[in-house]
Amino acid sequence: MREFVRITGNGEDYYMEIDAGSGYYEGEPLMKEEVMEMLLEDAIEKEVDVNFDRVRSVISRNMGVDDQETVLNYLEHLEALAESVS
Repeated sequence: MREFVRITGNGEDYYMEIDAGSGYYEGEPLMKEEVMEMLLEDAIEKEVDVNFDRVRSVISRNMGVDDQETVLNYLEHLEALAESVS
């Protein structure tokens, strides 16, 4: 995992990446948004794109009523979660 140091000057925050081998700063000063994007790229292993309408259709065709209700409740939870983070 990358490591950064925050440098504050004149009320502005900048971030410098630290070279793991040497312990020295490397590269140019970065803004918070740039660091967050780099860390997210490192941390996210894969992306999943879900078509909730298609999932509902498959559930309604292939499951019993009780199982449908359970899975659809969970699907609604996942949809709400996806909306809250986007």
